[in-house]
Amino acid sequence: MEYETKTIQIGNRALKAIIADSMAKRARGLSGRERLNGKECMLFIFPHEATFPVWMRGMKFSIDIIWLDEKKHIIDFKSNLPPASGILDFKTYSHKKQAKYAIELPAGFIKNNKVKTSTRIVL
Repeated sequence: MEYETKTIQIGNRALKAIIADSMAKRARGLSGRERLNGKECMLFIFPHEATFPVWMRGMKFSIDIIWLDEKKHIIDFKSNLPPASGILDFKTYSHKKQAKYAIELPAGFIKNNKVKTSTRIVL
């Protein structure tokens, strides 16, 4: 499966976003990858606004997640989410409002970059 990339901006940080814009790409997400470097993220683009829980099955590292609405405003975020503890660990993480996008980042990004709901995101 081949992924496109594009540069996005979170606050004053430019990141290389790996685009997950199909059902197969979103389902696979970052599963199986060893890590994200500090300048990478994965951008999930959903077909419409809804609640899209994230699972950590197959993950090998912790991440931060930011959810955005259709207008690209931050509606929720979660920090330092651990990888699944095993193949039968189906724990999911969700957001409060409907989202159109999600951004998965290396754990600590939100804290280190002081991300808030008012932080500007440019996709």
